[in-house]
Amino acid sequence: RDYPVRDFRAMGLAVAAGTYLKPTVLLLPLFVLAALLPRLPGRRVLLRGVLAFGIPILALVPWAVRNDRIFHRPILTSTFFWPTIWEGFGEVPNQFGAHLDDRTTYLQAVAVRKDLVYGTPEYDDHFRPKVIRAVLSRPGFVASLWIRRLVRGLLFPGNPWGIPRVEDPEASFARFQATGGGGIAAYLKAYPGTALVKAVQRTWEPLLFCLALLTLAVDRSRWREFLPLGALPVSLLAVIVPIHLEGRYLLPVTQVWILFAAAPIAAWLLSDSDPPSSVPSLPGEQA
Repeated sequence: RDYPVRDFRAMGLAVAAGTYLKPTVLLLPLFVLAALLPRLPGRRVLLRGVLAFGIPILALVPWAVRNDRIFHRPILTSTFFWPTIWEGFGEVPNQFGAHLDDRTTYLQAVAVRKDLVYGTPEYDDHFRPKVIRAVLSRPGFVASLWIRRLVRGLLFPGNPWGIPRVEDPEASFARFQATGGGGIAAYLKAYPGTALVKAVQRTWEPLLFCLALLTLAVDRSRWREFLPLGALPVSLLAVIVPIHLEGRYLLPVTQVWILFAAAPIAAWLLSDSDPPSSVPSLPGEQA
């Protein structure tokens, strides 16, 4: 609960390494520090911010120098920001001609500008005005897409569990129906184990999220303690919802939901032996 400085030094080092793999990780310290404002004086938050955010920035300086030497731009992380947003429009039917496919998007781009090279800053620049025009001309479409992503990200991210038989397209219900296999009852009879795992998969994330909400509702008096932990899902959703959603991007969020969900489960399991007046502390916290 004291939020020692050494933890934020470690966070800075971890974020520095993570940013080289996934640039959006760089925003995590900002959300964590914002969550600390109700808990710590401004000076203490500032010191922790210098470490958590400053160390990654310093670690990215050599990369920015390298990019400036090669591309004549001091790009701090990576390109492909605007093409990713454009392809994200292709998650649903749209009037812009956007497709959720790298190859199709590239072929559309080079049909307009044959000198474009995939992944370069110039390729990124090509999509910037297209994205801005789309957002300004169809704000309702963009808002509905963001809401759709938020609901899916919180409840139905659709992360595979890595079970070969379950992930096999040949064993999917859509494939079963398309080949004349019949309805749900016939599918359950033909693939009982696969159907059971798929059902659990589809209820696991919504269940965790509902249990997390239960923790926050029952123990709402401790909201200041929950804020730093909640900064992780908020930081991920704040990036993914406006850009592009894939369930694997939200795997760290599941860990947070599990921590929150453990509290009401623990309270229920311990209900027969002097239960505490509120939901038990989250794992790793002092009682």
